[in-house]
Amino acid sequence: MGDDGERLLAPGATWDLIVSHELYKRGLVNISMVSERLRDKARCDGQGPVFPESAIMEAIMQSVASGSDDLL
Repeated sequence: MGDDGERLLAPGATWDLIVSHELYKRGLVNISMVSERLRDKARCDGQGPVFPESAIMEAIMQSVASGSDDLL
């Protein structure tokens, strides 16, 4: 948990959250865009980078809203 009480996820858990998301399963998530949007959201918890869960979800939604999908 971050200082603000938000759940923070390590890179592996971040990936698990992304690939388990329904929009990813439907092929609608642009992974490159999600990665780009998360790059400046990383925090250090003393053991490595972590990402706020809300930032991950926002990046997923923004990648879908962009209408661009490099996977297809």
